[in-house]
Amino acid sequence: MSGQPQNLLLATLTPASRTSLLTRLKPVTLLAKEVIYEPDSIPKYAHFLTSGIASVVSSMSNGSSAEVGIWGKEGLVESFHLLGNAKIPTRCYIQVAGTALRMPFKELQKEFQDNEELRDCILQGVQSHGFILGQLAACNRLHEAEERLARWLLMVRDRMESDTFFLTQEFLATMLGSRRTTVTAAAGTLPPRRHLIYHGGESRAAMIMHTPRTRPVPWQQRKSRVRSRWLQPVIALEWVWEWAAFALSNWAFLEVLEYLSTFSVLIAVIFYFSESGDRIKQRHYQAWQVINTAQGKGGSGGRIEALQELNADDVPLVGVDVSSAFLQGLRLNHANLLRSDFSSADLRNSHLEQSDFTLANLNSANLRNAALNDASFAQADLRNADLTGASLIQADFSGAVLDGTDLRASDLKSIGWQHIRSIKAANIAGVKNAPAGFVAWALQNGAIDQPAADQ
Repeated sequence: MSGQPQNLLLATLTPASRTSLLTRLKPVTLLAKEVIYEPDSIPKYAHFLTSGIASVVSSMSNGSSAEVGIWGKEGLVESFHLLGNAKIPTRCYIQVAGTALRMPFKELQKEFQDNEELRDCILQGVQSHGFILGQLAACNRLHEAEERLARWLLMVRDRMESDTFFLTQEFLATMLGSRRTTVTAAAGTLPPRRHLIYHGGESRAAMIMHTPRTRPVPWQQRKSRVRSRWLQPVIALEWVWEWAAFALSNWAFLEVLEYLSTFSVLIAVIFYFSESGDRIKQRHYQAWQVINTAQGKGGSGGRIEALQELNADDVPLVGVDVSSAFLQGLRLNHANLLRSDFSSADLRNSHLEQSDFTLANLNSANLRNAALNDASFAQADLRNADLTGASLIQADFSGAVLDGTDLRASDLKSIGWQHIRSIKAANIAGVKNAPAGFVAWALQNGAIDQPAADQ
């Protein structure tokens, strides 16, 4: 590679160190929702972003999440992983699609230890990021949603180096750790006079930000800078226009027209909203790409967000394969999961109410404490699945195979059980609200009542 690198950290290195590193870095394109690293895991690659935004997210046990940091082209996304052996509990994924220079993380680890100059630059970046995290903690504690939204938008703007950018309401909600309705309310308090234009529907938001106009200098001062007399009429016309723009900038409507008058911005906004259908298709394609790329692998791999986004847009998830995936806290209410494969998947504390698991493979799935009210498991394979403490109120098990299923302490109120195909060795100890006749029938057909050893 030649030329000045776009990543600011790489740009601070001496030419010799930078060139040595660039020969081993590979340019890559990063799609939105692409996972950079998972919690408590060692990254596969190290990324020096050259464009786009990476979000660092902390997830709670109840499935909620909030953004605790962002990375742009100012540094190395995996900086904190280089500091020692402590596990990093956060998750990082691409929020705004972009590009990066990357290399295997283990190679960078060795370079970090051997190259003092690179180490100093990365540690300085970590220190700066630590200051930002401290400021964010104070802001989150002391400021309301409106102020926190303004802060995040400015941080994104600094990293995008653009006054125009497009974000999702989901992204803004994650940034604030709040609901989308809070985002809408907070954005509504920032009118054009405060240099923010907000356009948004239920799921998309377009942001056009700008800096306030400064008062133009007096004509004599401007004239004194012009060396050639023949240029004075041109400069005078420019100066008059600047004063006219400054005078009119206090009018909110004209302010909007001023920024939309930039042809490229106008075209971008028009195409963005007129081609919303194509954008939705592209978003769906990217979500399916995330799911299919991670097929058969452990970890989340971005599949939680991809599945939830598709389901929120009422896309059928028929036949989806997320076997062995880490999907704790997944929220897929009313989802069409016909013939899906969740075998050996970790779905603890998930919310799957009224979802259709007809003919699904849930063999050895971990559904502990999951909310499965009104779900359909007709003809589903639930062998050796763990449903301990799950809420199964009014769930339908017609034709389902429950051999070896752990149903301890699960809530079986009003379940459809009369046509269960098989329940051999299923553990029904401590089940709650079981329908009349169910327990006796289950024990008669091979189920067991075996409390846990600590009970």
